[in-house]
Formats: sequence, C-alpha cells, structure tokens
Amino acid sequence: MDKIDGTWEVEDLGNGRTKATIHFKYTTNPAFMAGVMTGTMSKSLHGMVVGLKYHIETGGLVTKKNVKKIVKEYSKLPKGIAFKCSIDLAVAA
Repeated sequence: MDKIDGTWEVEDLGNGRTKATIHFKYTTNPAFMAGVMTGTMSKSLHGMVVGLKYHIETGGLVTKKNVKKIVKEYSKLPKGIAFKCSIDLAVAA
C-alpha cells in the first residue's frame, strides 16, 4: 500500500433499518499491485461491515478469530434480517 483513505457513512433508513457504507480509496507502489489487491480488500471490507452489523445487533465481540464464522452466519440470513444472538466464539483477541 502506498496511500489509504477511507470513510464510513451510516444512514438511517427508518423502520429500525440502517445502511452502512465504506468509501475506500487506495494506491499501491508499484501501481499494478492495485489490481491484485482488489479482491483481498473487498473481502476484508465486507467482513468489517458484517462485523459492524453483528456487533450492533448482538453486542458480541468481533475478532480476527471469529470474523470468518460471523460472515458465514451472515450469508445464511435472509436479506434484511438481523442477527438473533451472539455467536459463541466471541472471545477477546
């Protein structure tokens, strides 16, 4: 990574719904590495947003150890449905 810039945007959609968006820009040196990094960065940022959703809805801790399980559980939820309870693996890093 050469330069990184990112901001979070949180929007109240009403009816107890919220939209969280990450605006993220980065450059690499050498420049061609940006193409290589795109998939990795997208996956990482997706995990951050899902982790935020999980933490807000359950109060559960999100760590490097449990984020993959949280994202997996998120993929099983129907669209627009909240996490019901904290996942058992929420342990301190």
